[in-house]
Amino acid sequence: MSRLYIGDVLEVVLDSYNNKGYLIYLAKQIPIGFKMFGLYEVVPTVEGYNINEIRNKKIAATIMIFEDKNWKKIGRIKQNNKFAWPD
Repeated sequence: MSRLYIGDVLEVVLDSYNNKGYLIYLAKQIPIGFKMFGLYEVVPTVEGYNINEIRNKKIAATIMIFEDKNWKKIGRIKQNNKFAWPD
């Protein structure tokens, strides 16, 4: 996977039926290497969504994980600078 930048939106295959979900890259914790992603509130579908449809969705939760080389970057959404790591 190419380098991630804050605001990058990733398409993730969720199951063996190729239903897709979406994450947005929020921040990286240095030196540990964990990355914080926002999980978009979308109904998983095989067809998926484009970046303009994702732009209007809310973030349902944040998750801290390592990135996966199988994720597909579909675009970038400008983020504000008010991100704070959860306790």
